[in-house]
Amino acid sequence: MRSGLLLPIASAAQAAALAASLGMSADAVPCSRGALVLPRSGALEEQQVQRASRTLRSADVLALRLADERVAVERWRAGRLVDTPAYGLVGGVDGDAERVLLGWLPVQEAAGVASTDGVDQRTAARAALAAAVGPVTTWQVVLASALVVIAVLLSAAAVADVVLGERGVWSWVQAVAWPLVALFWSASLRGLLRRRRAERS
Repeated sequence: MRSGLLLPIASAAQAAALAASLGMSADAVPCSRGALVLPRSGALEEQQVQRASRTLRSADVLALRLADERVAVERWRAGRLVDTPAYGLVGGVDGDAERVLLGWLPVQEAAGVASTDGVDQRTAARAALAAAVGPVTTWQVVLASALVVIAVLLSAAAVADVVLGERGVWSWVQAVAWPLVALFWSASLRGLLRRRRAERS
């Protein structure tokens, strides 16, 4: 019986890294609904499905099992089986992922395929964390950028007050605190941009 785990993750590489964090030896093929993770053993363990859906919190994770040319679909959310919906023949999987699941195409020939081979524990842990917090949105980047600008302006104002003769304790506190806040938000913005590049790779 062939089986697969459909994850709502845009990057096949990230899906493969997440699968590695679950202890799976698998390949991941991108499709329009995310990425289809295909265990090399052919079998999908319930514990792996539970852990994947728990990691992705409120997002839907689909467990697909092919037998007798029919696909059984289970929808999991937050570690629990929700229902067994009718998503069409192959649970909404399309493209090369559909052909691989049905056995019409070797997984190695699928476009954009990624593997758990060579994924170290650090990369796997980062993928699990990124999957848990969700993809980076444009609003997150805009908000972080705005906070950096505000913190830099307040830092400049606080330092200028001290330079121009302000000797109060509060002025010195602000002159030290606001640059630290600016550094914090700058680091946060860099982290968001790094995550977004990884998601789009």
